[in-house]
Amino acid sequence: MAFQRYPLPTVQKVSQLIRGTLVLPMADAQTKEAPSEEDEGVPDSLDALGDLFRVGDDLEDNLPAPNTDGRWFVSTLNPSEVLNKLPGLWLAPGIRLVTYLRQDKEGGVGATVALPGLLSTTERLEAALESLAPDQSPSPMGCLSSLMGGIEGDGSLASFLAASILIREILEFGRYGRYAAGSTIALWRPSRRSCPGSGGPKCRRIFPPRLSYGPMRK
Repeated sequence: MAFQRYPLPTVQKVSQLIRGTLVLPMADAQTKEAPSEEDEGVPDSLDALGDLFRVGDDLEDNLPAPNTDGRWFVSTLNPSEVLNKLPGLWLAPGIRLVTYLRQDKEGGVGATVALPGLLSTTERLEAALESLAPDQSPSPMGCLSSLMGGIEGDGSLASFLAASILIREILEFGRYGRYAAGSTIALWRPSRRSCPGSGGPKCRRIFPPRLSYGPMRK
C-alpha cells in the first residue's frame, strides 16, 4: 500500500489557482438594491418618466437579477473553467456546473450545482428560485445529488488532492461577511476500499463524507 505526501506549499498553490479562476464576475458585482418607499415610483430620467405611461410590467423587472436584498440569482460565472487548469480532472460529458448567489447587507453566500446541460436553461434555473425558504439553497430540477458526481478523473493521487481542494473552494465561493465560515481541506488517505473504477489506488475519503468524483474513463 503506497503513501504519498504533498507539501503544504503545493496545497496552497492549487488553492490559489482555483481561487484565481473562481472570481466574482463584474455582472454579478453590479447589484441592484431594492428602492426605498420614498424613491419608489419617482422617475429619475425622461425615459423613466415615459415608462410610467406604459401598460404592463417590464419582464426584466421580475427577473432575479444581481441584488443585495437577500434574493438568490443565477451567477454568470462558469465554475467548470477551473477544471481546465487541474490535472487529472474533467467535467463529465453533458454536465454543466451552475452557481447561484445570494447577497444582503451583512454578507453573501453561494451554491453551486451540477446538472445535465439540457436541463440548464435560464427558465429552469430561475424556476428553482421560486418559493424558496430563507434557509434553503436552490436545487433546480434534474441536478445531481452530489456536485462531484458531475466531475470525472483519472484516479491518480494528484487528482484526488485537486478534487478535494476544488470542492472546498467551490463550497466557499460567494461566502463573505457574516456567512463566512472556516473550512477544512478534504484530504484522502489509503484504505481497504478501492477507488471508483478499476485498477486505481486504494483510498477512502475522510472529509467531507460525500466527496467523490464520477467514474473514470479509459
